[in-house]
Amino acid sequence: MDYKETAAANLFWVTTGQVITRILGAVFFFYLAFRLGDLGVGIFSFAFSFLGLWFVLGELGLFQYLIRKWARYENNWREDFS
Repeated sequence: MDYKETAAANLFWVTTGQVITRILGAVFFFYLAFRLGDLGVGIFSFAFSFLGLWFVLGELGLFQYLIRKWARYENNWREDFS
């Protein structure tokens, strides 16, 4: 198989995966809206927005810093939380 066939196969599978992911996401959201109602979906969306903010903080290096700190003080990691 040459690189053009490999690229075409990869493109097919990536596209198929993206389409399936989006369809399943829409189905999940419709099911969620049906089960929770309008107020429940609003609360869920509000809480989920904070989750996105925490992921942004994690990408700023906070998790790497904590891992390095805990690795240096392997025996004293419980003191960091007290």
